[in-house]
Amino acid sequence: MIHKTAFIHARTIVEPGVHVSAHTRIWAFAHVLPGARIGCNCNICDHVFIENQVIVKAKTMTQCPHDDYDTPWKEALERYLPDFLALLFPDVHAGIDWSRGYEFLDKELQQVVRDAELGRRLADKLVQVVDIEGQEDWLLIHVEIQGRSESAFAQRLFVYNYRIYDRYRRPVVSLAVLADEREDWRPDRFSYRRWGCEVGIRYPLAKLLDYRSRSSFRRISRPGKPAMRPMTGTRQN
Repeated sequence: MIHKTAFIHARTIVEPGVHVSAHTRIWAFAHVLPGARIGCNCNICDHVFIENQVIVKAKTMTQCPHDDYDTPWKEALERYLPDFLALLFPDVHAGIDWSRGYEFLDKELQQVVRDAELGRRLADKLVQVVDIEGQEDWLLIHVEIQGRSESAFAQRLFVYNYRIYDRYRRPVVSLAVLADEREDWRPDRFSYRRWGCEVGIRYPLAKLLDYRSRSSFRRISRPGKPAMRPMTGTRQN
């Protein structure tokens, strides 16, 4: 039995006799064999195989160990951060003094998100930069790495942003990159409002789908651009 609030991707296989509870999501190319029971609010990621009679407890997230999506993205951000921002967020790139270097704050980010229970992780990078007026800024870059839309995406950005501010008392600029195939899915804000009180976040958003037919992904050449150098003591994985 599949609960009416469960989501089953069109390209997944759920055999007869499987029990899927409320608000559970099963994504593309997963395969669930007869007799399996999946609890409520679970997230079954791409290519996961669940055998007969297996019981998946509520609020479980399963992911195929062979699909390491976030590592290439994180490596690309670390190696090509200036060009990444120049291509997808040119206003942000123009506001940074690249001659002052930049620093990846991996430990600070890990301390903030370690206990977060917001579903699957993204390829997140927290970067300290210096703007053209000499002020230090923190950029929190989120990449939706598995190429599918997720309802909690905007909420996750909001939570990470305010957790960093709460811990370090540093304003944070959140940037989002989407790699999914849905033209109409562009979540650029999260907020809630009650009795005249409104709290939320709105952030710049880049959709890789928009660059398919453009020459934007060719090598960016900016004559006379300053050499990039990391700050002293830069921490990079």
